[in-house]
Amino acid sequence: MILQALCDYYRRQQDELPPPGFERKAIPFVIVLDRDGHFVDIEDTRAGDNKRDKGRLFVVPQAVKRSSGVVANLLWDGLGYALGVVGAARAAKLDAAGLEKEQKRTREMHAAFIQRIHAVFPAPVTDPSVKATLAFFGTGRFREGIRTSALAGSEQDDGIAQLSLGWRFGTDLSARNSTTNSVGGWAGCSSDRA
Repeated sequence: MILQALCDYYRRQQDELPPPGFERKAIPFVIVLDRDGHFVDIEDTRAGDNKRDKGRLFVVPQAVKRSSGVVANLLWDGLGYALGVVGAARAAKLDAAGLEKEQKRTREMHAAFIQRIHAVFPAPVTDPSVKATLAFFGTGRFREGIRTSALAGSEQDDGIAQLSLGWRFGTDLSARNSTTNSVGGWAGCSSDRA
């Protein structure tokens, strides 16, 4: 009786719930790439000037469980994992030795992020979103465009350590409404605010 009620409830909620293995996650910044993996922009999904806003909710692959080890999420994560960058606010709090140690760990985190993509999408990669993402990282110059984007102005925020990044692809990236509104080419996002 209880199991049947739970099954019925799940069926009624299926339109609202993310598919198995996915979750709704507030993503404050989304990296926008063209189909060839070239950096276009970083979109700030937070509403207005409210910096406490965590951003628009996206359906993303379910988060990994972390304690102290280096384990990356798939196609979305914090600044250190996704871009291999120590945030300016964090770097300012560290002495030279601490900064060097943090940069080494951040390089390991970013390597784990890239390895996770390769593990889930082994060669030959056929998904256009994943191809673009790997091309983006393959250039080795992906940090250059990031510095001049909306993210650069946010690096003064202490909240940068909590930054999550995702990717959005579309057929016409100059027109925001024609994009797929997806993270990593996965399921669409809602317009809900976290």
